[in-house]
Amino acid sequence: MKDDTTKTRLLTMLGAQQPLWKRRWVSQDDLLKQVRSREQLLGALEELIDKDQAIIRVQFTAHGRDLLLERPPKLAKATAANLNKTSDDDCEPDDLGGEIEPKASPNNSMNRASMDPASRHSSPQAIPCKEECLVETRNDPTEVCAADLKRVLKEFGFTILEIADRVETGPRVRRFRIVPGPGVKLASLRRCAEDVARVLGCRGELLFGSLPGERYVALDIPRSDKDIVPLLPALERLPKSPGLWLAVGMTPSGDYIAVDLECLPHLIVAGATGSGKTLWLLCAVLSLALRIGPANLEIVIIDPKGLDFSALTSLPHLRGGRVITDPTEAIDLLKDLLERELPARTELLRRAGCVNMRELRQRGNDEAKNIVVVIDEFADLMTVFQKSEREDFEKDVLRLAQRARAVGIHLILATQRPTAEFITGAIKTNMPTRISFRVPERVDSFVILDRQGAESLLGEGDLLMLNDGRLQRLQGYYISQDEIVRLLTDQNTNKLGEQHHEEEPGNGQ
Repeated sequence: MKDDTTKTRLLTMLGAQQPLWKRRWVSQDDLLKQVRSREQLLGALEELIDKDQAIIRVQFTAHGRDLLLERPPKLAKATAANLNKTSDDDCEPDDLGGEIEPKASPNNSMNRASMDPASRHSSPQAIPCKEECLVETRNDPTEVCAADLKRVLKEFGFTILEIADRVETGPRVRRFRIVPGPGVKLASLRRCAEDVARVLGCRGELLFGSLPGERYVALDIPRSDKDIVPLLPALERLPKSPGLWLAVGMTPSGDYIAVDLECLPHLIVAGATGSGKTLWLLCAVLSLALRIGPANLEIVIIDPKGLDFSALTSLPHLRGGRVITDPTEAIDLLKDLLERELPARTELLRRAGCVNMRELRQRGNDEAKNIVVVIDEFADLMTVFQKSEREDFEKDVLRLAQRARAVGIHLILATQRPTAEFITGAIKTNMPTRISFRVPERVDSFVILDRQGAESLLGEGDLLMLNDGRLQRLQGYYISQDEIVRLLTDQNTNKLGEQHHEEEPGNGQ
């Protein structure tokens, strides 16, 4: 190559100056961004192979080719002909990894015979190096990852007694179940998660977690690709039993998880920008509104930004018929719930001799309507107030959390900043169920979940839910703005909600 600077950049990306354990897979698309053409990339790789006698491995993924610089062999050399194929569709199934092979002709084309797995490995120029490669690539990625995982953890000083045969492949992660050896602590594994991910070449952070009631430890490895989990199929799988069922997400094993807000009875949701928090709130509101009609459910949405919930302005369940964006109006509404709604509902229950609204509804009382209050950007909303107003607002929220459960008023608080200044101990005590998306710092994870882990999430709907003392990893659902508008303008929306509300009890998830 004439451009030594470009060549140097490419080799740096491939880790030519790094030890083996620091090298990782690099996508061909990323390499092509550093050059002017595909030929220039091939020239750099051929020069590296010819001059330094290096081996470059290629694996084919859903997004294209990934390259890995392995080691300088002393026996032979290879060229970059595999990269010159015009289409990924020409690859045989066995081509999911291997050394780059010699050119077949001057025009950089490759015939079928040279692509045959048997002929490739029988060639004296093909250098098998499975015993030395960083990540083996075979037809069975489960076997490869399990073997790699056990070896890498052993290199970090962790003895693994067993890796379960069953590997769960979820929308974003593949979950391995491992049995650590004697004396291996979960906290030690978590401290080394970032280093293990780097050695394995993972595109994302690993997450170790305990599995209650099992001797296994869950290890979640990010997938190179990801699946979007649509909301509508999850809504069809919501339990038919009465309750405020929220569609939460999908487990790595593919199970749809839902929770009853009446049993929680309140919820805290945290997550940084881009983590999927607001989309999850939209899905939660829709899972309530599409199942329960406005005659049985009232929803209050406080949105200081005034943008995130604009698609729900036509929702017939909204209290006052609109989304609240003014902070002063939000305070007035909470005071109205405390000073008027809560005493009236308490008196209604006392006269009927019932302990909660569900029991009152079972007696056929039409006044027993549930109210769900969704407050987005809770921390930002509090910073808008003066000190005295902030104290009053926090006190009103705390009183609602303490007293509103029995009378059918439920809170969902969401915040980008789960700091101890806003998510106080008193609020957490009254809201034991919490959901966290990716947060910036480990301390934020401790505030919202009382443990680390949320800082290692992948974003875009990847979440941890703490419910009844158990931590569960899920992938949140997705729905487009167009789908929301279509659902809310459907003439049968209200009838659908009422129909679901009146169905017979069944088993929930």
